This record gives sequence, structure tokens and C-alpha cells, in this order.
Amino acid sequence: MESRPERSICLLGAVEMVRVTKFSPVLWIRSVIPLACLGVIGSTEDFGLPLMGLFLASAVDVAIDIGSQLRASTVSGADRWTALRDIVYALIFYALFLGNPGVPALLLAPPVLAEVFLAFGARGFIWAIGAEALLLALRMATINRGPEGWIHPGWAVGIASATLLMGLLGYTIARLNELQEGINRQRHALKEALSELLATMMSPMGIEKSVLKQEQIRVLLEELCQTASRSKGEEAGRTLARIIARRQEAFQLFTPREFEVLCLLSENKSYRQIAQHLQISEGTVRAHVAGMMRKTQVHSREELTVWARKHCLVFRGQGDAGPESAGGSDAASQDS
Repeated sequence: MESRPERSICLLGAVEMVRVTKFSPVLWIRSVIPLACLGVIGSTEDFGLPLMGLFLASAVDVAIDIGSQLRASTVSGADRWTALRDIVYALIFYALFLGNPGVPALLLAPPVLAEVFLAFGARGFIWAIGAEALLLALRMATINRGPEGWIHPGWAVGIASATLLMGLLGYTIARLNELQEGINRQRHALKEALSELLATMMSPMGIEKSVLKQEQIRVLLEELCQTASRSKGEEAGRTLARIIARRQEAFQLFTPREFEVLCLLSENKSYRQIAQHLQISEGTVRAHVAGMMRKTQVHSREELTVWARKHCLVFRGQGDAGPESAGGSDAASQDS
């Protein structure tokens, strides 16, 4: 059984998740369906079990959509299967109240048409309006021929007005989604441009572009492109400056030939492979490794590789740096 502090922590976590999650506008549109069904249930005495089942099914679907967005912490748009599902709900509601003059049978049509606009575009929306007009005509004909008289034209005007408003809402949401996608593309392009700029600036210092692939730098660049915050820019600059200073300080410990050996060692090459690659003896390679271990105060080649990665000298997946990247072209003269 959970203790009271644990329950409090779980509750606070749930509240924070709800606060930071931006629900999709489509989700708010979908929530109209169970709310409308609930309103009819509350205002009609003989609503029947089919309407109750429709309310429960649509409410469960909305709850599932909310849960998926909370888990993913992302905003999902309209998809065609969900729109088709809600079309079925609207048709079921229409069939239930087709001959009932007290309940508008097309009550669920406006929010469903907004979903249709988002999922199928303007052409699908126009086809849906045509289908709604036919259903509205059938509804009026059915009521007018029934024993309870005729339906007031104001219902038709109200449904048509609501449909146009929801269509405008769907168009607005679609345009906002397009603008957001364009902004995301521009942010990605800005991040790539910043990476290239920093890589070009660091290249004369002998610092490889792979330094920008580190998790800390990558996250800071993404946040900088998303928020355009001056504080994030300063934080990214300070972090990059610390990495460069740490690398330069560590780099001064080694000769260019030792750095070559270290780069090959980080690729999990054996002493014999390193010797063949650099055209030196295996004993010389071992002597270089022993010297680097002594300078860094580590006790194995694995610890040496970890130390080099921690100090940004080598990176995972790094290729042969070569003597020029090590800071000079006289590496051959450093053989012991």
C-alpha cells in the first residue's frame, strides 16, 4: 500500500504532466461528441440504451486520446481513421433522433465536419457539406410528414451556421499546423547552420566537428533554436568554452604521435594493428600507451579511452584523426 508522501508525489507528477502537455485542438473538437450526448441524456427522459452506449464509446475514445497525448507529451493532429470513427458516431446519433422533433439529429455534424476538414482537406469538407445537406433535407421531410407537425426552419439555419463556423475553425487549425511545420523546418535549418558555423570556427583550433554531436551541446543548440533565448545562447557558449578549454588542457599532455595512437586506440584497434597502421614497432606503441597512462594516472587502455572521451579528445565513432588533427605534421619525429 502506497504511503501518503508517495501518493502526493504521484499526484504532483500527474498535475505537472497535464500542465506541460499542450492538447491538440482536434482533441477539444472530439470532446464535443460525448458532451453533446451527455447533454441530450440529461434533457431527455426516454434517451434509451443506444444513446447511452454512444456516449460511453465516444467518451472512452476521447479518454484514450488524452492518455496517448499525455504519454507521448506531444500534440497529435487529425487522422482519417479517427475522423471516420466520429462520422459513424454522428450517423448513429442521426439515426436515433431522425424522427424526434425535440432533439436536433444533426447535433454532432458540425464538430465532425471540422475533423473532416483537418483529415481530408477542403475537398473532403465540401463533400461532407453536401452529405449534410441531404441528411438535413431528409430530416425535415421526415418530421414534416410525421404526426407531430413540421420542424422550424431555424433549426436548419442554426445547423448550417454551426457547420460554417466549424469549417472556419478547421481551416484555421489547418493553417496553424502548416505554419508550425514551417517553423519546425526553419528551426532545424537554423540548428544545422549554427553547427556548421561553430564547426568552421573551431576547425583552426584542431577541434573536430564531432564535438558538436555531444548530447549536452546538441540539446543546448536545440533549445536555443526553439526559444531564441539569450540566456540559452550564453549557456551554450559557456558550455562550449568549457569543452574547448578542457580539451586544449588535456591535449597539451600528449605528443602528436601519442595522440595518433590514442585515436586508433579509441577505435578498439590492437597494438599490432596500430603498429601496422603507423608503421612503427609494437613495442613503440606499448611505450606510447604506457606513457599516456602514466600522464593521465589510469591503469588500463580502457580507462585511457574513457578519460580521452571525457576530456573531448576522441569521440565514439571517430575515424583516424591523423597527425594534422593532432596539431602538427612532424608526428614521425616523435617516435621513441
